[in-house]
Amino acid sequence: PVFLYPDDHSRRFKGDLVSSIPDIKFFKIGQEGVVDEFLLMACDGLWDVMDGDDAVRIAKNLLFDKKLSAKDGAERLAELAKHLGSSDNITVILIRFYWEEID
Repeated sequence: PVFLYPDDHSRRFKGDLVSSIPDIKFFKIGQEGVVDEFLLMACDGLWDVMDGDDAVRIAKNLLFDKKLSAKDGAERLAELAKHLGSSDNITVILIRFYWEEID
């Protein structure tokens, strides 16, 4: 395989390249007045070709502007990653939260 290293990279790795320790963050969802909420989870097949800001912007557009289902939105993100040249496995999970307005 051919690896593309940055110019200043020593081409040596130290330590583990893959960690089994999860990156966990806690967020409060469902705040009053906020109705366009969703969760986007993906493996590096997506993140190799797209940064987080772009992925969120595209997911938001697919869900709320184009009115796609979460399933169809996740499929479109995976297709986009493949189109952008991802050579890794691509898994995308998109969960949309629905809230009822309480008067």
